[in-house]
Amino acid sequence: MQDFGYDAAIDYRAGSVTEQLAKAAPDGIDVYVDHVGGDHLVAAIDALRHGGRIAMVGAISSYDATEPVPGPSNLFTLAAKDATLRGMLINSCFHLFPEWIAKAWTSRPDVAAART
Repeated sequence: MQDFGYDAAIDYRAGSVTEQLAKAAPDGIDVYVDHVGGDHLVAAIDALRHGGRIAMVGAISSYDATEPVPGPSNLFTLAAKDATLRGMLINSCFHLFPEWIAKAWTSRPDVAAART
């Protein structure tokens, strides 16, 4: 974890995401990239600091749902925190792929991903 410059990490299988997030970031979080939705998004909204930002790029928690999944019940908290929730999908960036490939960001030695 420290190899990548992270201050903390949580394991959603190890218990309450809300409790782990509060322990990992007792002063709150400024930015959250949401791939999951559901209780992870609820926890992030609660932990968000004033002026915080959330980028919603997925909703894994609802992908296999056979019925509509209710949304977070704490969305108004975003208004109280003067926070932003913005949705985005990769298809809005397809036009940038040639530039990304030309810059070869994925081949830079300082950009790495660990397999877990």
